[in-house]
Amino acid sequence: MSTATVYRHFARVDQVSDAYLLRVVEQLAVFSHDCPADGAELFGLVAGRWGALVEQNGAAMVQLRSRRGLLARLAEGDPVITTVRVAWERPLRALMASDGIPATQFLTALQLCNALLDPREILDRAGGDLTVSQATRQLAEALRGALRTLATPT
Repeated sequence: MSTATVYRHFARVDQVSDAYLLRVVEQLAVFSHDCPADGAELFGLVAGRWGALVEQNGAAMVQLRSRRGLLARLAEGDPVITTVRVAWERPLRALMASDGIPATQFLTALQLCNALLDPREILDRAGGDLTVSQATRQLAEALRGALRTLATPT
């Protein structure tokens, strides 16, 4: 596809990567919605599917970070971040419930999920002796450990 063709459909380059990422995150949202599992199993299956999507799409999943954080973009109605929430809400809430984490901590859990399961981090971790699947599992377990700290007040 030529640059001129791209600019007929998108005003800025970041809109191209956002459209691509949105399409992939929508696939995860459908999987998350349709998955019959619950609790930690649901979270593990959705995280595994995310790793598979990252592996399938490779470096195209890595985009420049926004200057705005997840919560600000969520409040603004950013389509990618809104779909990220849709994709991860059910599995994160199920995991939180199984680990005794208060539901009031959901947005913090979503922030941690967004940071740890970022495609850049998965691919970077898999750059050594791990497969993408193994890297995703390790980062998902790190996320679960981080979430457990939310179960006890500080």
